[in-house]
Amino acid sequence: MTLRRLELSPDQARYSAAFGPAVQRVAVAGGRARHRLDQLGAPALINCQWFADPVEHDYLLAFYRTVRAEGAGPFRLDLWLDDFPLIEYQASFTSPLQLGGQSGDAYMVAARLEAAPWPRNAVADQALIDSFAEAVDGLQVMGLDVSSAGYSATRGDELLVARPGFGPAGIRAGLEREASLIRVSWTTNARGYEYLIAFYFTGIREAALPFRITLVLDNSAPAEYVAVMIPGSFSLDSVEGLTFRVSCDLEVVTNPRDAGADAAILAAFPEAP
Repeated sequence: MTLRRLELSPDQARYSAAFGPAVQRVAVAGGRARHRLDQLGAPALINCQWFADPVEHDYLLAFYRTVRAEGAGPFRLDLWLDDFPLIEYQASFTSPLQLGGQSGDAYMVAARLEAAPWPRNAVADQALIDSFAEAVDGLQVMGLDVSSAGYSATRGDELLVARPGFGPAGIRAGLEREASLIRVSWTTNARGYEYLIAFYFTGIREAALPFRITLVLDNSAPAEYVAVMIPGSFSLDSVEGLTFRVSCDLEVVTNPRDAGADAAILAAFPEAP
């Protein structure tokens, strides 16, 4: 049976996609998480909307009602997902169509979809990755600089706080963890987006493969770290023309600190007047 095809592609405005985890992550107290491959081809969740005229609005509603009446099964439509430009995917509605606004003959219609990515070509992915940066000592190198926008880091150092019923809290150092959690993003063009997708899926095939990346973490000077992409955190946040914003959570292995260097930094800082 041929699947129905939705002939209206979503608009770029407010378009976003979160890729399925495919890898299970188990947190380990005081150390790096463990990862194992769960399911390749895990579906992505997509938030999309259409700016429609009255004819397009009625078409979208009729399509949704028909698909729902036929059992809410999959259908075909063109999406931005794991490649560029738009290509056809099989998707399903995971939410009803929503009318987000209407002004005159302009309607804003929104929906949430689930779509399965196409099978990846591992050889082509690796060739694209190598064209940006070659591996060093067996670890792939991230070939795109992260954006400062939306950058955040949660250090792995742990403080234990005991709060009694009254009086000051008791605080002591806990486990010194090997890894920190960092939210990073990239703003890139179409080729850079294809590279990040290839990088992500290559890592997934190897159950969260470690790689090298340059970050600001232990001090203000960028340094190279070993990291893994946390499963299920990779997302396409927005598309605007040929500009793509992508984000991901990383587990980053903390570089050893030099106590002598820390002491020198403290000694060199001027005293408050």
